[in-house]
Amino acid sequence: MKLHISSEFRKVALIKYAIPAEVVEKYLPKHTKPDLYNGLCMISLVGFQVKKLKVADVKLPFLKDFEEIDLQIYVRRFDGAKWQKGVVVIHRILEQPGSAILANTIFKTNYIALPTSSAVEETQDDIKANYSWQYKGIQQNFWVKSNRLPAPYDKDSKVAFFLDRSFGYIKAREKTYDMRSIT
Repeated sequence: MKLHISSEFRKVALIKYAIPAEVVEKYLPKHTKPDLYNGLCMISLVGFQVKKLKVADVKLPFLKDFEEIDLQIYVRRFDGAKWQKGVVVIHRILEQPGSAILANTIFKTNYIALPTSSAVEETQDDIKANYSWQYKGIQQNFWVKSNRLPAPYDKDSKVAFFLDRSFGYIKAREKTYDMRSIT
């Protein structure tokens, strides 16, 4: 049985860091390898608002729109004919404990439920986004200020490296899950 999940991601904020490739080795699902940007292994903290979430084309009545904060790495996987670019989400934070348990059980994700919030200010020229969460009683946050992205953007640009990822992989125990085809 395949479950179709659809949603909209809005007000995306992304902070990226270069890290040694050996740091991410233990998070790599089978058959994936780090996708390097200019020879650097990258990790990102990504905050966004999830809107209009549906499972099997049904809006779940108890599930409201929410903020999500992800820690993710960039990977590639050879499908036998070509390399596919994807992400591996190491940790996911959202505020709804029931949703975290459900997603972890059914979809093998790495959610943790923590108090979260977001604040987004938009002007004609730029966007400021602040995503925060509370962990062990300590407030954590990150914020970005960005000019608006040109649309469309160049397919060979830095923006494309981070945004053009049609695959999501999850490592649960020693099994690899392709997030487009959860069974």
